[in-house]
Amino acid sequence: MVRLKEDESYLCFGADGSASGEREGVFRRDTRYLRTYRWSHGGAMSLLTACAENRLHQHFAMVGPDRGQAAAMLRTLVMRSDGFDDCWRFENTSRVPRTITVSLDVDGDFRDLFASVFR
Repeated sequence: MVRLKEDESYLCFGADGSASGEREGVFRRDTRYLRTYRWSHGGAMSLLTACAENRLHQHFAMVGPDRGQAAAMLRTLVMRSDGFDDCWRFENTSRVPRTITVSLDVDGDFRDLFASVFR
């Protein structure tokens, strides 16, 4: 579980860095604003996840046919008191052009913390 906090804003994400469960989401005070926040990025695998207080760092790799890294995706998510910034950097680490399809699934529910977490 990934937990980041800044002032009265906080997020609870799964180990993969996304929210999609009943006890996950983005919260402000006693209200959950987002219950789903999930990136899809072409089948890349997570290599590293590290977090500290209000910051999450992740490194994903797309593996090529030679079993080496063909593309890297680096993520830094920073929790602020009024929201969060989710920044991604994509790098082609192979010698041929690569295509990466990225999508974001978001769903809000504005649900009371105690109704969503302590059910």
